[in-house]
Amino acid sequence: MTVKQFVTIVGGLAIGALVTLAILILYKISIESYGIVNMAVTTIAFGLAAMIGLDALLKAGFLTR
Repeated sequence: MTVKQFVTIVGGLAIGALVTLAILILYKISIESYGIVNMAVTTIAFGLAAMIGLDALLKAGFLTR
C-alpha cells in the first residue's frame, strides 16, 4: 500500500465522519437518537464517496485497477 492510498483511505473516512457530524449538528439530531449503527453506516457511505474524489485528486490508483 502506497502513501497515497493510505491518505485516500484515512482521509476519506475522516471526511465521511465530519460530513455525518455536520449533518447531525445541522438538523440538531443527537448521536444517541440517530443510533450508533446508523452513524457508522452513514460515515462509511460518505467516506466512500470522499475516497472516490480523493482517489481522482491524488491519483492513488484504486479506480484504475
